[in-house]
Amino acid sequence: MKNLIIILFIVVGCNLYSQNNSNEIISTSIIKLISNPEEFHNKRIRIIGFLKMEFEGNSIYLHKDDYENRNYQNAFWISITTKLKQEILADECNETYVSLVGTFKMDEHGHHGLWPGGIINIELITKRN
Repeated sequence: MKNLIIILFIVVGCNLYSQNNSNEIISTSIIKLISNPEEFHNKRIRIIGFLKMEFEGNSIYLHKDDYENRNYQNAFWISITTKLKQEILADECNETYVSLVGTFKMDEHGHHGLWPGGIINIELITKRN
């Protein structure tokens, strides 16, 4: 009985911790975001994808081929500050694969509503090798 109480205490404690830790960054994939946008809505995420910065079309794609074929359904619109855009261009991250950290919004669809969702409050973009 004592062991059951200890296990119950641990399970409840872990559950409360996970519910209260809303600032945690969830590492996921573009595929999971596309498949389950509700699960990630308003959460901080980390994804890897092909970054393309262009007028009215800043986005991150599953693959470079998706960008080249304008497959917006395999991409997400991204909202970035002018300062961050300058850093991205200076670091030569445009048109490369990157790791990106930001807040996912399933109801942000970018210019002309082309994307299935968006990523705002971008905190970090790192070029992948």
